[in-house]
Amino acid sequence: MPEWTTAETQLLTVPCYATGAIIYMIAAQLSDRTSKRALFTLIGGVSSIIGYGILLSKAPSGVHYFGCFMVAGGLYVVVGLPLAWLPNNSPRYGKRTAATGMQLTIGNCAGILSSFIYPAADKPRYVMGHAVTLSMVGFACTVYAIVVCGLAFQG
Repeated sequence: MPEWTTAETQLLTVPCYATGAIIYMIAAQLSDRTSKRALFTLIGGVSSIIGYGILLSKAPSGVHYFGCFMVAGGLYVVVGLPLAWLPNNSPRYGKRTAATGMQLTIGNCAGILSSFIYPAADKPRYVMGHAVTLSMVGFACTVYAIVVCGLAFQG
């Protein structure tokens, strides 16, 4: 596995983040046009799960780099679309504000957990961190699917 400098590593993240941002903008446009946020959120979740699976494999570094694109493209959508989905489905200003505040607070708690599941001792593969994150994205997709099915059968 090649050794990269800190600057090179940072520069290699730019295309991943740019891809994630572009995919997110496309998914946001399409989900607004079709009013189907859950569909795009689930597609993004599956993309991230596949990407984390690639990162967990013992593949060459180029394949792992491709996995980073899959993760970024999916996670931008999985995180971003629900930030619009919840407020759009919350009645009245006060409930919408409280729900959005709770959503952001709970979501930002992941930053606390990340320092424990991605310890420096696990580098460069971070198997535990990727496995935990994969399972959390899988759990989120399951919850989204249950919500969609519940809403479909309700009305």
